[in-house]
Amino acid sequence: MPPLAFRIKQPGAALMVALSAAFPFTAMAATAGRIDFVVGDVKALAADGRSRPLTKGASFEIGETIETGTGRAQLRFTDGAQVSLQPGSRFRIDDYNFSGKVDGSEKGLFSLLKGGLRTITGLVGRTNRENYKVTTAVATIGIRGTEYSVQYGNSITVTTGEGVIEICNAAGCLILNSGETAYVPNISTQPTMTDKKADVPPPPPESLTLYNASRTSEVPTILSDFPTPASQIATLTGTANFTLSGPSTPSSYTGTYVPETFTSGSLTANFSANPTSVSLSLKSSTLTLSGTGTLTSGTPNFSSSSFSGTGGFCGGSGCTGSFAGTFTGTNASGAIVTYSATQSFNNNSLSGSGAFTRVP
Repeated sequence: MPPLAFRIKQPGAALMVALSAAFPFTAMAATAGRIDFVVGDVKALAADGRSRPLTKGASFEIGETIETGTGRAQLRFTDGAQVSLQPGSRFRIDDYNFSGKVDGSEKGLFSLLKGGLRTITGLVGRTNRENYKVTTAVATIGIRGTEYSVQYGNSITVTTGEGVIEICNAAGCLILNSGETAYVPNISTQPTMTDKKADVPPPPPESLTLYNASRTSEVPTILSDFPTPASQIATLTGTANFTLSGPSTPSSYTGTYVPETFTSGSLTANFSANPTSVSLSLKSSTLTLSGTGTLTSGTPNFSSSSFSGTGGFCGGSGCTGSFAGTFTGTNASGAIVTYSATQSFNNNSLSGSGAFTRVP
């Protein structure tokens, strides 16, 4: 009997979400991403049975299973996806590929073996929904650029945060709009609407305390700040200024030059403009990346129309590049951005991400 399928029904409702601080695109074939934070004893289990502890900043690999035990963890994939795993979860990276751009080769195939997760999807599956799947024993979740939560035991509860999802099994189909929840008791019973949302809470406040006790200069983005609802974006007016929340170090680059850490950055949005205009600047000791862009109508997402770099990695000939991001939190209290730049003189490139906080 075929598994239960979850699919995005309306491509226009898709949400392209970018990264927050510190773990950007990577060209390493086996590395799928890095750990944003860990609370408790979280491990990575290899296919051959080897086990290793995971700490903040550690990479996780294709084929590994993340096991949280009594702890919890937030994963950041190289395409910008974020996955917050609840205690008692087992999450396997079955297959993954992202080269730093959407070219049709990207893929993300995962298995939730038990437990619960909240996720903001990234660029994988943005243009081809078949390239992204989360599989359980009774369900396959196929999405394209959205935010959702899954609670999995002997049954499945799925709550959408953004986008439109179609849930199907042998007994029938059900379409979920943003904010709606479906319950599926088993693979042979038709999915039904429910008022009881997936019980997958955001990380507790102590996770921030534990993190900042050792890394006071960096502030992780936790999955309690989901994309700003489009309805709130539509009511915003005037100019909003944002500042880089913590250092951003590009970990994906080609060539022999190692890029410096961006220690300062600014983002400005003019919500009174039509369309909303956005400007971005990132600076290290020698390198500056800057550019402008616009908001995509009816969404909290924005992308660049121009982006370039000078100094440092970009040398005297400069760089060309791009950025994309989304506003997060209530009334756009923050933003997350991905960026990339390519040298004009020899085509070496770098890519990274940053989290921004709105300045009162």
